[in-house]
Amino acid sequence: GQRQLRGTLAEALERVAAVQPKAVVIDVTFSDAGEDDQNARLAAAIRKLGNVVLACEQLDGRWAKPLPVLREAAAALGHVAADPEADGFQRMMPLEKTAARERFWAMSLEAFRMTRNAKVIETPESLIVGEHVIPAPIHDWRRIRIRYYPPDDNGTSRIPQMSVKRALVESPELFRGKVVFVGATAQTDLGNWLCLYAQCRYASSLIQGGATYGGGILLEGSNSTVMNSTLSGGVIGIA
Repeated sequence: GQRQLRGTLAEALERVAAVQPKAVVIDVTFSDAGEDDQNARLAAAIRKLGNVVLACEQLDGRWAKPLPVLREAAAALGHVAADPEADGFQRMMPLEKTAARERFWAMSLEAFRMTRNAKVIETPESLIVGEHVIPAPIHDWRRIRIRYYPPDDNGTSRIPQMSVKRALVESPELFRGKVVFVGATAQTDLGNWLCLYAQCRYASSLIQGGATYGGGILLEGSNSTVMNSTLSGGVIGIA
């Protein structure tokens, strides 16, 4: 549940803070009320890190944002909007999204500028972050093509991964100086991710490309159904 998630995540962030990651990006909206004590603990952990990006999501033409106590502790909010094409694949990512006259940059862009200690400077044809020029023209809704990091020969991601369960008991050194992305599969699966490749492997399950599924870190005891196969807590899903 959300209570378990907030308390567990707060504990994990408290441990990770010791190794000073470059940024922490949490792909969970936290817009429901929750419990005051868990919200306070999570907010304190976010504030201590000082470089946390929280998610906001477009729902019915408006933004679903984290609770005020959480977003006030965060360094930035970033959108998690996806624009899959007709075949179910997501090849482009919008770096900005606007709803109800309020605009947010993508979570990845917020994390990138944070690691460069820079602001996003806009031109009609690009976005500039420090010395980096991102070709994202305004007439194309600031979209950029996604370059997915291919899996290894076994279909497993080459990106280092660690479940929340492991993060609570193992050394956090893996995260030192890194940008850390955290996700959790919600009951509603509002934040579905996509498998771009011909197939994606999750534990013993093989997912066909183009199929949507709930991605992220599954907490101990939680489950997610993927193409009629159930994944148990501790399994990590990635895009």
